[in-house]
Amino acid sequence: MARRPKDPDAPSRAERAAESAEARARAARNKMIERAVLVVSVVVGLIAIGVIIHKHTGGGGGADKTVKALQDIGVTPVVAGCIGQAPSNDPAPDKDLVVPAGGRVRYPMVPPSTGPHLAQPVAVNSAGFYTAADRPPVEGLVANLNAGWTVLWYDAQALGQPQVALIRRAAKVLHSDPRFSTFVASEWDPAYGALPLGTPIALVRWTKDNGASLGHRAFCHETSGEAILQYMTFYGAPVPPGEAG
Repeated sequence: MARRPKDPDAPSRAERAAESAEARARAARNKMIERAVLVVSVVVGLIAIGVIIHKHTGGGGGADKTVKALQDIGVTPVVAGCIGQAPSNDPAPDKDLVVPAGGRVRYPMVPPSTGPHLAQPVAVNSAGFYTAADRPPVEGLVANLNAGWTVLWYDAQALGQPQVALIRRAAKVLHSDPRFSTFVASEWDPAYGALPLGTPIALVRWTKDNGASLGHRAFCHETSGEAILQYMTFYGAPVPPGEAG
C-alpha cells in the first residue's frame, strides 16, 4: 500500500513538542498567578482584621481586656511568621466518617484539618490547653474542628518551654472569653507525622460555608497571641470590641 504523502502544512515533531512545552508553561504560569492572588487576598484580609482590632482598641490600650491580653503575649503576627502565606484550603472527604473510640486514622496531611473523627468533640478542660501528658487523641480534636472549633497544635521540643508557656497563656485568655472559648491548644502527637520543619505551631480550622467544606492550616514559628486572635476572627469569630466597621 502506498504511503500517504505528508501534509506540508502539518507541524513537525519539534514544533509539536514546542507547542506542548509552551502549553505546560502557560498552565504553570496561570497556576502561580492564581496562587499569588489567593495569598494576597488572604494576607490583605488578615491585615484588615488587624487594623479593625487596632482601631477598636486604640492601638492596644482599649477597654477590651481579651484583646489587650493577647496583644501582650509573644510577638506580632508578622514576626511570628503567621502572615506571609495563605492558609491552606484542604478539601474535606465526601462523607463525614466517624471512627470508634480508640480508632486511629492515617491522615493524608499533617496536621489534619478535616477527615474522620470521633463521634463527639473533646470536652475541653478549663485551661483550653494540653501537653503530651494529657492530650486528647487527634481524632477527638478533629471532631472539635468539625464542630467549628479552632485547634492549635504545637511541637514542644522544637519550641522550647518559654514559647509553650506563652501558648498556655493565650489559651487561657481565649478559653475564658465566651466569644473565643471554642479554642484549644494541644501538643502535637508525632506518631501522626512531623509538623513542617521550622513551623512548630499550626493553627487549624474546618469551615463549612455555602456547601463548601474545607480545612485550613496556617503555620507559625513563634507564639503570637494577636495572630491567634486574627486567625479566629478571619474564620468567623466576632471582631472585638463593637462593630466591625
